[in-house]
Amino acid sequence: MPRPTPLLAVALLLAAPPLVQALADGTARASVRLVQSTRGWVLDARMNDLVTGRFLLDTGATSCVITPLMAGRLGLFPPTRHIEVDTAAGTVRAGVVRLQSVAVGLQRADQIQALVLDAVEDDLDGVIGLNFLDQFTYSIDPRRGMLELR
Repeated sequence: MPRPTPLLAVALLLAAPPLVQALADGTARASVRLVQSTRGWVLDARMNDLVTGRFLLDTGATSCVITPLMAGRLGLFPPTRHIEVDTAAGTVRAGVVRLQSVAVGLQRADQIQALVLDAVEDDLDGVIGLNFLDQFTYSIDPRRGMLELR
């Protein structure tokens, strides 16, 4: 098998710095671009290794939230269990589902509970809350618009 040339190695380093960093120091690390919106920071996340959507990053939300439309795309609608939850808009009834996985960048957490609520902005598929974020050490760099998960 041919050995990679130094030029190829440099190209690989430039093409995938988060992956290379994770491999170099033995820790999984993901730097994820955040998009500023009127509601806060928005990022892409992949649910159950099936569907990617746009999610609000909310460090004040206890749980992840998905819309009924996203729940349907994942085969989780209608939910079989419901609870009352307190939100900024008051107490609402929400469906409860278990996501097999939630992935943001290179990081993934398994068996994440999510609430099914339609009280999410029209252009979003849900909210990434603390029950995902607390699986990692995370930091937000607002000047660069980056979320780092380790």
